[in-house]
Amino acid sequence: MSAEDARNAGLSPNRNTVMTAHAVSPPSRPNRDADIRILDSASDWDAAVRVMEPNNTTFPAAEYRAFLQRYAASMRARRQAGTRSTTSARRRS
Repeated sequence: MSAEDARNAGLSPNRNTVMTAHAVSPPSRPNRDADIRILDSASDWDAAVRVMEPNNTTFPAAEYRAFLQRYAASMRARRQAGTRSTTSARRRS
């Protein structure tokens, strides 16, 4: 999405600082009990919204939940289209 597309959708794009790496390596202490999988079902995406909701400390709860639902729908559409995404579920055995 371009900055212009974001503005047309009522969003305010902003710049962020991110960390990058030339290479990655396995974690020194991997969690062998975690089951990491791609979000797939509607209940997976609903759970993702519920997990993110407590991060809100600024906006009215109903508005933030609506934002998260739109965000999750966007990520789900990207996932279904085959676009690479970092959203995943973690389940303990």
